[in-house]
Amino acid sequence: MENKEPQFYRVGAVIVREGRLLLVTNSQSKVWWTPGGRVEENEGNVEALRREVREELGVEASSVNFLLSLQSYHSAGPDILRSFGYYLVELVGNPVPTSEIAHVRWVTVEEIRTDVVTATDTVANVLVPRLIEDGILHG
Repeated sequence: MENKEPQFYRVGAVIVREGRLLLVTNSQSKVWWTPGGRVEENEGNVEALRREVREELGVEASSVNFLLSLQSYHSAGPDILRSFGYYLVELVGNPVPTSEIAHVRWVTVEEIRTDVVTATDTVANVLVPRLIEDGILHG
């Protein structure tokens, strides 16, 4: 049977442990986001996400399950529509920042809501509400 999942431009790992969401940032930013990145040519979504988790966090993804997709216009121009896929991911081991990631942090919903941690709009306004709605996070 053929896989009907769309090919995404970028994929993101939604990783939750003990009621906290894993977010990352680099040394040039004060904003936090989910690990992940661009899907390379001839690479599937899950394969790309597993690669990104390994590159950014130094651990393996033990499970990867589709959560949601988003469409967004790219900052390069209003005519460049990009698709983003987010997956619930479980890790083997404890993540550490590697590659272009400078910091990893397990955050609570309250820390995001009160701007203790400045998350991207997608994390704060799309992912966190969805995770609460699905009972994955409690807010």
